[in-house]
Amino acid sequence: PQRDGTQVVSDGTRHRLWDVDPETTDAERAAWDVPPLAHQLRRAEDLTRANPPSPIGDGAPQWLTDAIERWATE
Repeated sequence: PQRDGTQVVSDGTRHRLWDVDPETTDAERAAWDVPPLAHQLRRAEDLTRANPPSPIGDGAPQWLTDAIERWATE
């Protein structure tokens, strides 16, 4: 998982944050001038509204296919 919650990826339906380390606090993010996690989640939602993602095709990399399957069970 990523530490700060700054990386966004499309799952074919929406833009979402890549898995985030739950141990990282907003105080730690602030120390690195990174917005709070709630802000980052809203940013991904805003990106989905402004730029809806295309469906993921059969040629998706395995790491993305695995993540989409994992997210579907959450």
